[in-house]
Amino acid sequence: MPTVLTCQDFNRQIAKAQKQCEKSPVFVTNRGQLSYVLMSYKEYLALSEQKQSIADALAFPHTEMKIDGIEFERMNIKTRALDI
Repeated sequence: MPTVLTCQDFNRQIAKAQKQCEKSPVFVTNRGQLSYVLMSYKEYLALSEQKQSIADALAFPHTEMKIDGIEFERMNIKTRALDI
């Protein structure tokens, strides 16, 4: 179960909030409204990971390439969902 602290409690108990966010996110309220979320850096990284599409994974790098005098440049490939 997540921890919910008021801004005042958070300011008084920062060490407690830091320890608790290792287990689950800590929600901080300001005047009764959820305002902030404190979470571990590991959890943040997991949430912010960018998933690559197959087209992006197979595409050339963002820079131009030359192979034996042939120039390649990255193309933007648009994908769409299949209607099945």
